[in-house]
Amino acid sequence: MPTKMQRLKASGEIPLPRNHSEANASLMLIGVHQRARQRIETEMNERLAAIRHEYERRAEPHRKAIEAHLTGLRTWCEAHRDELLNSDLKTYRFASGEVSWRIRPPRVIVRDTARAISWYVQNRLLAFVRQREELNREEMLRAPGEASRNPFIRIGSGGEEFYARPFETELEEVA
Repeated sequence: MPTKMQRLKASGEIPLPRNHSEANASLMLIGVHQRARQRIETEMNERLAAIRHEYERRAEPHRKAIEAHLTGLRTWCEAHRDELLNSDLKTYRFASGEVSWRIRPPRVIVRDTARAISWYVQNRLLAFVRQREELNREEMLRAPGEASRNPFIRIGSGGEEFYARPFETELEEVA
């Protein structure tokens, strides 16, 4: 018969196992609570998905109407842009709102970085290739004794973490 678990006073009551069988029971209870919490989370997600689907269904006609009106408004404004915008203005105010045109900043799209760098190097266009010096931390971890000779480098411990993973059994599916 299991004995009552010793309790540790902290911000709340913490069950503290006193022996091997109580530690095993604690691990089992962690699994019980994890599975119960997972069932609650699954139920919540199912209800949220149903709610989201209902509201998206109700909002769909409005999304389509907005899209249609926006396309029509843009077409009309583009055709009358010279009338709407004086000098270097980019915004026109109607009584019920405003329309504006903005130029997005240019961007560079790279499809293959290695081949692009190679092409610039071969064609001696090195201004387009950035070279930077940085510390190779992976190599320092492979040779910590040598790396820590540098007075500005310290190889620290990764620390230790405690994990508790209760065993779970999955039901087999019957085909």
